[in-house]
Amino acid sequence: MQKAACALIVSALIGCGQSLDNHREAPTQFAKSSKNAVSAESPVDCDQIKRPLNPSEKPPRGEKELDKHFRLAFYYESAGNFDSAIEHYRAAENLAICDCDRAHALAGITAATEAKEIFQQEGINAKPTQYFWGRLQDLTQDLPCVDVQ
Repeated sequence: MQKAACALIVSALIGCGQSLDNHREAPTQFAKSSKNAVSAESPVDCDQIKRPLNPSEKPPRGEKELDKHFRLAFYYESAGNFDSAIEHYRAAENLAICDCDRAHALAGITAATEAKEIFQQEGINAKPTQYFWGRLQDLTQDLPCVDVQ
């Protein structure tokens, strides 16, 4: 199904007279402007954001929607519910204003997808949630917005 979707996107880009190279430039352009992006609540300084990689199960007072999705994604993954974890990381990716938050969400999607595959192939004895935690740390170690608690 992913191959069909990719083929459809490529066909649409070619049909519109755009090359894949032009399409790939869009995130770079967004990256330059996202540091100065403004949410409906207040300006966001992307350089000052720190989110826990392993948030508490309990929501903190005044939790924002993006933080909620990161928290729930980590909670569901820790419980072995990889599909729900992936859904919440995708929601976080869609809500992210800053590139670092988006990279954090994509790392979560990658780690949870890989852990799910390990679980499906090898079962619980392969310790997929431990794999997830190690992989998530590897993928986010260079992200300035992530804090391991």
